[in-house]
Amino acid sequence: MILKFAGKQLVLSMREFRESLSRMVETLDPEGKDTALKEMVAVGHSQGGLLTKMTAVETRDAIVRAATGKNLSDLDLNDADRTMVERYLVYTPLLFVSRVVFIATPHQGSYLAGGWIRRMVQKIVRLPVEVVKQATSLVLAINKMGAAGFEETDSLDRLR
Repeated sequence: MILKFAGKQLVLSMREFRESLSRMVETLDPEGKDTALKEMVAVGHSQGGLLTKMTAVETRDAIVRAATGKNLSDLDLNDADRTMVERYLVYTPLLFVSRVVFIATPHQGSYLAGGWIRRMVQKIVRLPVEVVKQATSLVLAINKMGAAGFEETDSLDRLR
């Protein structure tokens, strides 16, 4: 099975990828008896490798700390905002993923992230309305937390 999430913000794609895998496992094995599905190998190429990485890591509130300089528990958020921040920025390993394979994955970021190619694509690509709404809600919640300038292009490896 190949899942594509092109043209979306990375945090939205990470959450959608994890939820899609979980739904697929539940659909294929609702009783949880298929041992093969508990030994999944997730393979990701390029940015897909970053999505794949998020099936196997325990971030706790490291992404929140990178964005705000504060622990999640120290942030003054209402219940809805806290739930949304936890949904998109706090990850635990998916128990059915036993190994991950990366192919040409930019673990340390990409030199293209700030270049002319990115600017050109941003002028051409238009995001679906629902993606824009989710991204806007997440950015507003992060701003309420007092974001410290964390950008999507920052390396996820620095969040350990």
